[in-house]
Amino acid sequence: MAAGVLMTKPFMAAASALACLLVMLRCLPSVVATTVSFNYSTFSNAKNITLQGSAAFAGGGCIEITTGSNLPSSGTMGRVAYTPPVQLWDAATGEVASFTTRFSFNITPTNLDNKGDGMAFFLVGYPSRMPDKGDGGALGLTSRYFDTVQPGENRFVAVEFDTYLNRDFDPNATYDHIGIDVNSIRSVQTESLPSFSLTGNMTAIVDYNSSSSILSAQLVKTWTNGSTTLYNLSTTVDLKSALPEKVSVGILAATGLSLELHQLHSWYFNSSFQQNPPPAVQHSPTTSGSGLAGVIAGATVGAALFVVLLFAMVVVLVRRRRSKKRREVEEAEEARHVGLARDDDDDDDGEPIVEIEMGMGPRQIPYQDLIEATNSFAAEEKLGQGGFGAVYRGYLREQGLAVAIKRFAKDSSKQGKKEYRSEIKVISRLRHRNLVQLIGWCHGRDELLLIYELVPNRSLDIHLHGNGTFLTWPMRVKIVLGLGSALFYLHEEWEQCVVHRDIKPSNVMLDE
Repeated sequence: MAAGVLMTKPFMAAASALACLLVMLRCLPSVVATTVSFNYSTFSNAKNITLQGSAAFAGGGCIEITTGSNLPSSGTMGRVAYTPPVQLWDAATGEVASFTTRFSFNITPTNLDNKGDGMAFFLVGYPSRMPDKGDGGALGLTSRYFDTVQPGENRFVAVEFDTYLNRDFDPNATYDHIGIDVNSIRSVQTESLPSFSLTGNMTAIVDYNSSSSILSAQLVKTWTNGSTTLYNLSTTVDLKSALPEKVSVGILAATGLSLELHQLHSWYFNSSFQQNPPPAVQHSPTTSGSGLAGVIAGATVGAALFVVLLFAMVVVLVRRRRSKKRREVEEAEEARHVGLARDDDDDDDGEPIVEIEMGMGPRQIPYQDLIEATNSFAAEEKLGQGGFGAVYRGYLREQGLAVAIKRFAKDSSKQGKKEYRSEIKVISRLRHRNLVQLIGWCHGRDELLLIYELVPNRSLDIHLHGNGTFLTWPMRVKIVLGLGSALFYLHEEWEQCVVHRDIKPSNVMLDE
């Protein structure tokens, strides 16, 4: 088209530029205004937090949603809500937000034989309102009319961590279970857990993908011996039809005749809209007569504004590129400081460890992503301690992936650095269904870190000698066959023989 057209009718090009500018200005505030992100690693002096019902700030920077003692016989309920509203979907575009939230909490029953009722992450119409008679099995979400689908401002979506079995509305669940609720306390999807799983320290991760409409939940249970178990649940939920445009997000808990202490220790939340390209601009027919001068004047102003905006965008992009390059240089310098230069660092055979960065397997992961994934390597995320450092549980939000992060000690010896290189160079190339996969690595900031997939059911020694699941003989045979298959691959099937040298129950991880 159009070079000739643009040359003969320059005002049309200017009008098009003005229309594009107006579309940009219309879309841009929507993206910026609807993005919500916060991170409370502690609730000491926390702002933008609303406490309702029995919820109260407590010592140690936590919030007690229910106190677990001195409660009336009819039970109690409490809520912790983020004070500002969260825009869940855009009425103008129909676009729905994606979100991720992660929170650590503790449930302590006063009597293991008489516990209830549990906690939940919720989204409700803004602002958050406590229901009448919502204690006990209603979990503080709705009134005791359990089967009633909530209308209007009472609508809700929740992921519940329920410690009491109410057979009236969750007949197929066990006492301890995870459930996804959509405008009714009768869960649309449940995951039964072993008895007494929902006690002690736990971390929950709830994620919603607006593209697939999948609402997923992960619960990481930390046992008294430091081991962990991962539970998963997901289902399809149309949040646009289930909830109003603006919602309140939060965490709640309730008790009935049974008593529990429900404590919230940390809370991270992020929601965002994917920025779609602006729609194509429809041009109006050419204007003639006296209106033409007005069109030309307006178009000229629009074109000038567009040029200014374009220049500003170029400046921002250039600065971002320079900033990224500067960070890469800084990381390279930091990597050299720990003996792992990115471009010229060779292993003992003279081969660079970064060669795998160009492949399709593991990749280098930014240090900041690992900080966010582990809540700054918080103590409650620590899975164990090894000879060269510690292992932490984490969640990579961008990939939607639960991981185990091996953090080498900052004063790692030459042997420790050699193991780090070896694991990157060798393990990244291994592909077998019975070998834990290396997801990525990070070296910089005086840190050496390796990121592996998180295997949900902990190590074999926990189940043999600890408080894990009893292993039947068919299960044990399957474990032995899987271990043998992995060793045969390492010794015989791969391009070179790899000797593990440390086969023991604590190094054998069990999946589902």
